[in-house]
Amino acid sequence: MSSSPRRKPHILFLGAHNTHRTLMAEAYMRKLGSDIIDVQSAGLASDRTDPRTIDVLREDGIELGTQPPALVSSDLLTWADLIITISGHDEHLNAPIPNGAREKQWTIASPLKPEAGEEEMDAFRRVRNDIKRRVQQLVNSMRLSAR
Repeated sequence: MSSSPRRKPHILFLGAHNTHRTLMAEAYMRKLGSDIIDVQSAGLASDRTDPRTIDVLREDGIELGTQPPALVSSDLLTWADLIITISGHDEHLNAPIPNGAREKQWTIASPLKPEAGEEEMDAFRRVRNDIKRRVQQLVNSMRLSAR
């Protein structure tokens, strides 16, 4: 009796523009969980990757590469088993979630809106660290449930 290998779960990080938070989440998921998860990120609109995103990831040993931010498509939404939408308290994403996918919402403030007295790069570092923590928790949880 032959058993086929089990497919890795597909996770899509979805945001408004795929220039900051979703790219950070995808980068950390690749670094921390690529052995058990396939991951992509996309935005409802597309723009250039913010150089500050590249800089704060590089500070933590991650090279983002030259891949341009992706625009969400129906194929990408259908590909995903879990869609994690990332937005701030004041942002509302109207993402069409397919019937076969689960959705999770991560409320994370935009690094473009520093907290009172916070330097611009510190806002990016705060967001990076929050995303890294959340991704690590998700990977740990998925490792436990795979046992």
